[in-house]
Parts: sequence; structure tokens; C-alpha cells
Amino acid sequence: MILAGICGCQESLHIQNLTLITDASQRPYLEEAFRNKSQGLLRSIDQSLVWFETSTNTFKYNPPFALLTHQQARQSLVTFRNTLLQSTDAKEFATSIMLQFNIYQSVGNDGRGTVLFTGYFAPQYLASSTQSEQFNYPLYSLPENFYEYRDSQSPTRYEIESSKLLDGYEIAWLEDPLSVYLIQVNGSAKLLLEDGSNLFISYTTTNKHQYTSLGKLLISAGLSKPDEMSMQKIREIYGRSPKLVLEKMLENDRYVFFKESRDSDWPKGSIGVALTPHASLAMDNSVFPQAGIFLVDTSIENARGEPSRYVRLMLNQDTGGAIKGPGRADIYMGVGKQAGDIAGNLKSNGQLFYFLLKRY
Repeated sequence: MILAGICGCQESLHIQNLTLITDASQRPYLEEAFRNKSQGLLRSIDQSLVWFETSTNTFKYNPPFALLTHQQARQSLVTFRNTLLQSTDAKEFATSIMLQFNIYQSVGNDGRGTVLFTGYFAPQYLASSTQSEQFNYPLYSLPENFYEYRDSQSPTRYEIESSKLLDGYEIAWLEDPLSVYLIQVNGSAKLLLEDGSNLFISYTTTNKHQYTSLGKLLISAGLSKPDEMSMQKIREIYGRSPKLVLEKMLENDRYVFFKESRDSDWPKGSIGVALTPHASLAMDNSVFPQAGIFLVDTSIENARGEPSRYVRLMLNQDTGGAIKGPGRADIYMGVGKQAGDIAGNLKSNGQLFYFLLKRY
């Protein structure tokens, strides 16, 4: 990454996988983003600012953001927040953003800006704090000596599930193994316990193995067409062929560990702050700056099941094993079944833009 001077005294960063917008006709739909902004957008921005405040002033971005300083990234967010609050209408907002910010577009998965957007959510499941005939499938916390299990590398999913390695580290018990697996994919869950209380759990870490998509494994096995694959489809296949789905699950070597969380800050993203529906993104942090603000331009199904344009401002506050490269982003939709239905049906191409305060 190099510094490049443009427009006289203004400076911009040349960032790998992100292209600086220099033609005003190519800018994103800022007016629509302002009109459609989520009620939780300011909360989401404040959550990212919490991350900046708790990160040290000596924090350094990894390549390709080595020249993007902690202070510059934080001040971009502060200025953007102030602009949102001070703008009286969409036109004023768009004009202010264009004057103050350099806007970058992701090169996407094809070098032409195409980004695949999917959705995720925090599910709710019936569970128990004790094992029983009904609740017989555990979620685990991380054992203290887990990475000392053997010299070469930590155990795979198959090795974990075919041993008693994690005995004693159970957080809660669920009704079926697919629910456990899907919670690992989502990274968090609200557990509705038998005694009427709720238990909130969040991702802590993994066994450091490569992630393999269960959906892709089921497609390769001829159990679904690519355009039909979704969480609902996986559930449907499991209902017909549970043994086969369990076998495919074991081909994903990655295993996820959890911890209990407070209701007030659940669910948390990978940067350690609470996620906000329709205002938090899961992205590849080797490609996009953590905690930064982005504009998403894609489509989502409306209440009638028809595609409807979806232009929103969001924060990069999470990541995921399947979210890799400049052509992928995952939108957090919220908690529970309704959010899950929206997330499960979202698989749409679009464009993605990043905002960085100009340097004078």
C-alpha cells in the first residue's frame, strides 16, 4: 500500500482490494442510505468507537492497511457520526460526505465490484443446563490446555466428537447435533432453558482448523442445487437424512468454543462489541478495516417475497469462517426466527463502499 496525492493538497490511501472513487457519477447512493438509515446506526457507530477507545493508541492495522493509522480511522468515524447528526436532509448529508471523505469501492469477487451479500442472525434454541435424554448434545467452553493436546496441531472436529476430550467443559445441552453445529456457524445464541431463564452465549475461539462449508458439502453430495442452499434447506435435508448430514458435518475440521455473555452486550462480534441489526457486518478483516463504516447496496426480499433494493450504512464489527475476500459480506439481521428467515433467504450480489476521512 502506498500514499497517493490527488486533487491538489488532498491525500488518499491506495488500499489493496479497494478502489478510490474519483468520478462523482460512480459514487454510492448516499441520499438513499441517509433516508434508509437503521434506527440502530448511531448505536452501532458508538459500539465501534468503544472498540477504538479500548484499543491502544499504538494499535497498528495489518497489511493492506499498514499506513492507515488508529487515529485516522477513529476520526473518520467521529466525523461521519457528526455529519449524520448535523445533516437536515439527504441532500445535505450527501454533499457533506463527498466534501469530507474519500470513498472506496471494493473490487469484489470479479475485479468489477461485485460483492455477494448473505445474512446471519443470533438464533434461539431450547436448551438445558444439565444433560438428559431430551437434551443430549453439548456446547463447550475452551479447556485451558486445549492447544497442548498434541505437538503438531489441535484436534479436528472429528477427533473432538469421537473422544471425551471436552468432558467437564459443557456450557449447556441441546436437543440435536445440527442445532449445536448451526450455533457454531452463527457464533452466538440465546438459549431458552428449561427453568424459564435465558442463557446468552458468544463465540470465543476455534480449534484453528480450516472452515469447510456444510452447504457446499451437501451440494457436492447431490443433495441440493447451489441456488437452493440455505439454513432452511440444511434443516430440510437433515430431517430426511440425518446420518448423512452428520457425516458431512464431520468433514468440517473447524470447531467453535463459547462463553456466557450478559444480555446487555449480546451478541458480540469479533471486535468484542455488541452487534446491531441491519447496522453490523461480518467481513474479512484481512481485506477491510475493522470497525470502519461502509455502505451496502444490494437487494433483499420484501414481505411479499419480492426483491427490493437495500441501501444501508453499516459497521464492520464481525467476521466469519465463510466470509473471505473482497467479494463477500454478511449482514447481521437480529435475534430469533423472523431474523433467521430474512437471513436465510438473503443471497444477493451488490456493491460495497468504504469511507475514510480526507487528509489535508
